[in-house]
Amino acid sequence: MKTSQFTARWNDYPPQPDPSMTRERAARLIRAWRNNARKNSNTGRWTLKRNAPHSFTVSAPGYPTEFHTITWSDKQ
Repeated sequence: MKTSQFTARWNDYPPQPDPSMTRERAARLIRAWRNNARKNSNTGRWTLKRNAPHSFTVSAPGYPTEFHTITWSDKQ
């Protein structure tokens, strides 16, 4: 199994290591964000943006200046 190093970033704060994040947990989190972003409803409907191959940003409706970014890289 591959091991990855994850970083999390909230708004304009610098990225910080996220040692509790695993590949499986990240996959579930991004899948939930993506499914919510595709909902056809007035509630929910987060905005999910892929910044790079291993970087995603999510923001909540009504709060476009607040966002969370998750990035990861394979450990060498």
